[in-house]
Amino acid sequence: MEALKKVKPNGYFGFLLPKVLIKNGAYYHVRKEILENYKIKQIIDFGQFPEVASDAIGLIIKKTKDKSETDIFLFEDNSIKKENTINQDIFTKSQSLVFSLGINSNIQKIIDKIKNNTKALGEIFEIKRGIELGQKALIIECNKCGTYNEAQTKYYGSIEKKCKKCKNKLVITEQNTIQISSDKKDNKYTQECISGNQLKRYSIVDSYFIRAGLKGIDYKEEAFNCPKILIKRISTKIEGTFIDKKLLAFNTVYSIYNKNFKRNYLLYTLGILNSKLIHFFYEHSYNVGMNLTTQVTIDFLSKIPIMTVTESQQQNLINLVGKNILLQEQLNQIRDKDTDEKKNLEQKTMEVSKEIDNIVYAIYKITNEEKNIIEDSLK
Repeated sequence: MEALKKVKPNGYFGFLLPKVLIKNGAYYHVRKEILENYKIKQIIDFGQFPEVASDAIGLIIKKTKDKSETDIFLFEDNSIKKENTINQDIFTKSQSLVFSLGINSNIQKIIDKIKNNTKALGEIFEIKRGIELGQKALIIECNKCGTYNEAQTKYYGSIEKKCKKCKNKLVITEQNTIQISSDKKDNKYTQECISGNQLKRYSIVDSYFIRAGLKGIDYKEEAFNCPKILIKRISTKIEGTFIDKKLLAFNTVYSIYNKNFKRNYLLYTLGILNSKLIHFFYEHSYNVGMNLTTQVTIDFLSKIPIMTVTESQQQNLINLVGKNILLQEQLNQIRDKDTDEKKNLEQKTMEVSKEIDNIVYAIYKITNEEKNIIEDSLK
């Protein structure tokens, strides 16, 4: 922001920066400043530089109120090619002022249509993240108050870490720490708990077991004891499944729940969230081509538009979602075996998913022409 203030009227400014600037909530005010006071001349998508763990973009702007078209370029195979030309004002249509590089007027019209006469997911459901620990986290018990604290290895042998409750200094060593989870259930690790990498579209492929009832650990049980939709956090799109048993999760998983809703409405909502329509909406509204350092945030997730229809109109979608969950359970039992049964189940899953997509298109009144635009944009 300080650099932007130094640009004189009609002056140009170009810089290379992490691609997260075009979508991350932390940079909202930077995007707002640029959109209000600058013309974006060019955005260059460089992708990932060698040995760099994030995508990068180049941004060339001019300090002027005279805004018109923005050229989008892609750096690929050591050359830069023009991908798109858009009107800068289209970025202002996004609630979060996201710079969607693949947007155009046709895509924007469909996005507006998807949002029409809907309720945001966050208005219907509670959305909570899992235990604020990773599945491999180490913890240590405070010898003064008995509270368990996260114990990062960087603190080994030091007293820099203090108990989060009583502020007692903690001397962290390899010997006095324990791991929060285990791959196997035993008399210490008793509670089933999943991480995002175990969560797939319509299924859970595995789980960990954690120590239950530890003082100072917020297990978020209210969000994970009830019937719920579980959504993977580290992902370029929304994908999840439905679970009606008690199942805890780490911080790479969200729980979507509302105790006033029964199983069927959760299945209906899951079908919408896993659909191509919402993949399209999320990609052009929030993910915007990110492949690295990307995550589904509660802010973005809460804004997903859910169409309200009658219970009878929901039923076909509910039935197909239930069928897909059963098919995925059968596939999980086969695992990596390359069998005719597996190929048959995969084919059935694809067919059911296509039926789900078509029902969701119909619910949102998407025409065949709009469907083609949606599916072409996701290729």
